[in-house]
Amino acid sequence: MQTNIPSSIVSGLKAEWTRRLQDYSPDLWTLSYHLRGAAAADVTATDNGDGTFLVSFVAETNGDTPTPLTPGQYFFQAYVTSIADASIKNLVDQGRVTVAPDLSAESMETFDGRSQAEIMLAAIDAMLAGKATRDQMGYTIGQRTLTRIPIDQLLEFRKHFLGVVESEAVKARVKKGLPAFENIKVQFRPPR
Repeated sequence: MQTNIPSSIVSGLKAEWTRRLQDYSPDLWTLSYHLRGAAAADVTATDNGDGTFLVSFVAETNGDTPTPLTPGQYFFQAYVTSIADASIKNLVDQGRVTVAPDLSAESMETFDGRSQAEIMLAAIDAMLAGKATRDQMGYTIGQRTLTRIPIDQLLEFRKHFLGVVESEAVKARVKKGLPAFENIKVQFRPPR
């Protein structure tokens, strides 16, 4: 089981993690997480019985009729509150978490999982190839649309977005525990 909030949670599904806080015992403190983004969600941890807090979180909105959290970036803060005196509250963690869509949901018929940089790179490539669709013709970069960008500037934008896409690929490989780059082995033979 994870020992901290995961970097990505699937909308509507359960995520669990434990948290050990040296200065805060679960029998004296409560631990709560608060997510804010396109929606709001809160969860209070329970005492795991071994000196850690157990957080069991379903990625849903708060309220009488919970609904799956809207996918996107959320900010979170974790607080401990004294059981003896609820006015004593301390921030113990904060950061970002991605709420990913549940691709098995019946409402999920189509999905484009490309990053914004990948979408922009594809639009620029299509424009350069002269095969841009109407949607791609309408993409904007900054305050400019693709239909009005001179070729030399378009090539500079392509270079930029290609670098971003390559950087994203390296980060994804490292996150999976793979080396940042693949080694390509080459063997040279003397001419005959």
